[in-house]
Order: sequence, then C-alpha cells, then structure tokens
Amino acid sequence: MKLAFLPAYSPELDAAEFVFHEIKNKVKRQRESDEQLWIDTLLAISKISHSKMFGFYQKALYGWARS
Repeated sequence: MKLAFLPAYSPELDAAEFVFHEIKNKVKRQRESDEQLWIDTLLAISKISHSKMFGFYQKALYGWARS
C-alpha cells in the first residue's frame, strides 16, 4: 500500500466536473439568447451519452493513477 497525498482541490477526481465542462461547452456553442439558457442547458445535458458519462467516471477514478 502506498500513501498518496492529494491536493486540497482536485477537480480531476470528481466526475461531475467533467460533466459540467461538457455542458458548458455545448451551451456556449448553441446558445442563442439569455432566454434560451435553461432550454439550452437541458438540451446539452440530454446529449451526454451513457458511454461518455462512463468515460468521465473512468477518468475521475483511474485517470489520475496513470500519471
């Protein structure tokens, strides 16, 4: 067993950070007006596939261990 100290703020270990990044990028590209923000956000969330979500968790759980 090896003890590893992680930084106090480690967004790369939180899969939600990857999801939020994906949503923000999609909303920025597709956004037409401020009134559409809510709809654009929901559309961006709906376009995240199961395989992409699985990849986010894989990256959060195992991606840091590869470095």
